[in-house]
Amino acid sequence: MKFCPECGFRLPVGATKFCTNCGKSLWTRESETPNLFQAKVTNPEKSFQSLEEDKVKGEFQNQTIHSLGIKLEETAEQILKCIGYNTERRKKLVGNSGAVHEIDILAKRQSKILAVECKNYGEDRIVGIKEIRDFQSKIQDLPQINEGMFVTNTKFSSETEAYANHNQITLCDGEQLKNDFYLMNIGRLGSSQQDEIVLDLALPMAMNYREATKLELVNPMAARILNATLVLNPYYAFKYKLDMKKGFFREEKVHEEGVYIVDALTGEILTRKENIEYKSKSYPFFTKSGTHPKDSEEVLADVEKNHIIKDLKTIKPKAKYKMPQTEEYAVIKRESQVPLDAACRMVKEEIMEEKDAKYDEIKIDDIVSSIYISKWVINIEAKDNTYTREALAASNTILIDEIALCPKEFFARIMAVDKQTYAICERCGGAYCSKHINKVNNSYYCKDHR
Repeated sequence: MKFCPECGFRLPVGATKFCTNCGKSLWTRESETPNLFQAKVTNPEKSFQSLEEDKVKGEFQNQTIHSLGIKLEETAEQILKCIGYNTERRKKLVGNSGAVHEIDILAKRQSKILAVECKNYGEDRIVGIKEIRDFQSKIQDLPQINEGMFVTNTKFSSETEAYANHNQITLCDGEQLKNDFYLMNIGRLGSSQQDEIVLDLALPMAMNYREATKLELVNPMAARILNATLVLNPYYAFKYKLDMKKGFFREEKVHEEGVYIVDALTGEILTRKENIEYKSKSYPFFTKSGTHPKDSEEVLADVEKNHIIKDLKTIKPKAKYKMPQTEEYAVIKRESQVPLDAACRMVKEEIMEEKDAKYDEIKIDDIVSSIYISKWVINIEAKDNTYTREALAASNTILIDEIALCPKEFFARIMAVDKQTYAICERCGGAYCSKHINKVNNSYYCKDHR
C-alpha cells in the first residue's frame, strides 16, 4: 500500500503519476524513493517529506552543537593567549593507563601546563559534579598536566564549586567568561600585571618564576602554588680603601681594601656569621614537622645575610635593569629609608672603630644608588598544609624550603645528609621521602594513611 508523500493520502493500487487527492507528481528516481520500512516509520500517515525534514533537522542540530563547542574553545583560547599562554586545541595525549585523552585546550606558560575543558550549554543548564569528576579523572591520568580549568558559558552548582575547589580545579563560569572577554577586547585583560619595573641598579635574576615554583615530586598535582611574591630589597655596597700608619712612631704603613654592606631599609651594617649554615642544618624549618626552635627566625636571618653579603661581593650589578612582572606573582619594591650620605658616614665610623683609623685615612668609592636584590617568597598548599619557600633570585640560593626535606629524617639533616621529599600524601598533604611514603593504585599515601 502506498501513500502520497505530500498529503499522506492513500494511493490506488498500481502505477499512478499523480496523487488523486492533491495532484502531487509521483515521478522520482528509484534510488531517491524513500522506503518507509527501512526508515522504521511507525506512523503510516507520516509523509516522506516529513522524514527528510527530520533527517536534515537532526544533522543541523548536531552540527550546531559541535560549532557551539568550537566557538567556546576559540574564545577561551583567545583569553589564555592574551594572558601569556601558548595554546593547542584538541590535543590528544596518552595517559599512564595507556588510554588516549583529548584535551580541548592545552595551555603552557613557564612551568604551568594547564588542561582546559570547555562546555557550551543551554542557558538553563547547571554544570554538576559529574562533569568535573570526569574531567578530574582525565587529568589525573596525565602526569604532564599540573593544573586543570573547566570553562562553561552557564553556571556551576554550589556542590560543584566545593568539589572543584577541594580538587584544585579552576572554574570559569559565564559571568567571568564575559568579563574576561570584554577586558580582552578593550585591551585591559592582564595589562596591569604585565609591565616591567626598571631599577636604577640591581643584581640580575638567575632564578625565574618557573624555577622558583618547581616541585620535584612524582605527584606535583597534589600541591598547588598558593601565592608567589618577588620582594625587592635595597642595599648599599661601599668599597673602601684604608691607608694608615701604625706603631708608636707611626712608622708602619698599612693598606687595606674591602667592601661593607649596609641594609638601606634599616641601616644595619651586615657582618658575616661563621658556621651559621652548618647550625641551620639541625633546625627543622618545616611546617610539616610541627616544631620551630625559638631562635629559628634569627638563624634564618643570619643565613640570609651571609648570602646577601656574598652575592653583593661576587655578582656584578646591572644599571637600568628591567625586572619582569606578570600576573603569576606579586612584586613588592621597598624604597631606601636610609640616605646614602648617612650610610656612608656610618661605614666610615665603623672602620675607624674597628681599625683604629682616622676619618681622613679612609676613602670610599663614590656610589650613586642602592642595589636591589630580589627574593622569591613562595607559599605552597597541599591539603591542610602550607609550605614556605624562600630563595635569592640572583644566585639561585634556597634560604628555606619547607617542602623539600622529609620531616622523618631529622637526624639525617643534622649529619648534613639531605633526604629529599619524593611525593605528597594525597590524604594529609604531608611531603615525605620514598622511604616514608607508599604508592597505592597510582596514588601516594604516608604510612599513617596508607
